[in-house]
Amino acid sequence: MIGAIHKKAFKSIQTKFVISFVIGAMATLLVAMLVGYAGINTVYKEISRQTMNAELEQVAGEIDMLLSETERLIASRVMLPKSVEKLAGRDKLSVPDFVYAVLNVREEFDNISESFEHIDSLYLYVTEDWFLGMSHTSTKLLYEKKEWPEERITSLLKTADVSSRYAGAKAEEFPLDMQEPACLMMYRSINTRYGKCAYAVNVRESALRERYSGLSKDAVRTVWIVDMEGQILSTVDKKELGNKLALLDESELTEPGMLLREGMVVNYRPLTEYGIVIVSAMPASIYTEGLIGIRNSLFAVFVFGMTAVSVFFVYWIRKRLTPIGRLREGMKMAGQGDYDHPLPVTGEDELSELARYYNHMLEDLKGLSERQEQTATELREREMAMLRNEINPHFLYNTLNTVKCMAELEGNEDIARCVKALGGMIAPLYKTQGALWTLEEEIKLVEKYIEIMNVRYGNGIRCMEHIPKELLNKAVLRFILQPIIENSILHGFASSAYSGRIFVTARQEKKFLVLSVEDDGEGIPEEELAEYNDSLKNGIKANGIGMMNVCRRIILQYGEEYGIHL
Repeated sequence: MIGAIHKKAFKSIQTKFVISFVIGAMATLLVAMLVGYAGINTVYKEISRQTMNAELEQVAGEIDMLLSETERLIASRVMLPKSVEKLAGRDKLSVPDFVYAVLNVREEFDNISESFEHIDSLYLYVTEDWFLGMSHTSTKLLYEKKEWPEERITSLLKTADVSSRYAGAKAEEFPLDMQEPACLMMYRSINTRYGKCAYAVNVRESALRERYSGLSKDAVRTVWIVDMEGQILSTVDKKELGNKLALLDESELTEPGMLLREGMVVNYRPLTEYGIVIVSAMPASIYTEGLIGIRNSLFAVFVFGMTAVSVFFVYWIRKRLTPIGRLREGMKMAGQGDYDHPLPVTGEDELSELARYYNHMLEDLKGLSERQEQTATELREREMAMLRNEINPHFLYNTLNTVKCMAELEGNEDIARCVKALGGMIAPLYKTQGALWTLEEEIKLVEKYIEIMNVRYGNGIRCMEHIPKELLNKAVLRFILQPIIENSILHGFASSAYSGRIFVTARQEKKFLVLSVEDDGEGIPEEELAEYNDSLKNGIKANGIGMMNVCRRIILQYGEEYGIHL
């Protein structure tokens, strides 16, 4: 049967037109999307490459400025040829003159290091004989080789020439304390008439890190500064200092470039004049996130365009080829009780005549349905009015009975208080005749009722409310909480001299507004509780009319799935 239906549907002209058009449109839009994506991909990669190169160029410029300024300051103010020559000719000077020469160098070093905190320490190697070491905290003459810097540092100074050179160094390679575990050492030689001297200036690794910290602040991108052999001189992770960078070979460090390696996009920029290379790497997935977003956007446009075109084409075909389909859909809606969709009549043929007869039938059915609905509404309103009139005298009787007891036992002041509260309860009931008012009005009525009960029973009853502010304007049936609270007082607190607490709460659960009334009184035995709930559910009157009245009104107003449950 199902196969026969599918076969019949496929043979229709409408179905064939729709399928052919959808296939052609999908093929056209797909080709356009792929071509567009390829072009955008190329442009995006080029823009990303230029952006990353520009960022590294900026970092390179800042590092170049830092190191060149350091070089200039040390050469022009601290390691002046005449000052170095005096120190080199130590044997030719008197002790006071030698001390004075050392102090002059120290003074200039202090002046510079105060303004340029990235300079950590300075070492002067004098004619293969001794060292002068200076840090922020001390100055020391090192005559014994065991006091000298490590052999690697000493060898670099021995082989230095007049051009500045740079190398990575660690704090443990120097005799004086350093403020950081690693540094970039700038060294060069100075020729004097007493022989060749050389000095080394240690630049803190953190000063380099500050120059590229903006690139790695999001913890996605990693930046290293390495020497020309690939040894890491600076990076955020201090554990990597001194290790060899595995992402690049030494042969790749001489020219700037960009490559994909080990799932990372690696961009590098050498500073050959300083013998260092700035390397940046980030996961390829981050690099392609923008392309993924573009691809998704193109796909969304494809889907939207395909959907829009298909909907339009289907609409056009149906409008011209399927008037009987409209009639079938209209009859289906009418069978479900929807009579507000008459068929359009655009001609004088047999189908148009059939549509006219169908529209007349809809009008008759709609009128009949409205009359039935009006009759049901009138019956429901009459029953609601009867139930309301039934509970109002019941409430007034009990309240006036309270006033009577007070008059006999307490005196005029309490009677005045009670009557005032009663008036506050009765007045809103007769202002409007509608079945609904706000939850806030219902709560105010309950408060007046509790006030009357406290006058009668000696202020032993406390009512605590927990109503979210956004629920106070919810519409509820009038007079649905007072009968329940009255039931709590009369039956729950009878054995405790009418003293106890009542808790009123409200909450929203999807389409339901749930009102809850609880007390700390005696409670109801389980077997009586089940019997009472059955009575409420089945509409059987038990002792008293208050609870049953409220339950019945709720069911009439909202339907069988609503009501009261104890």
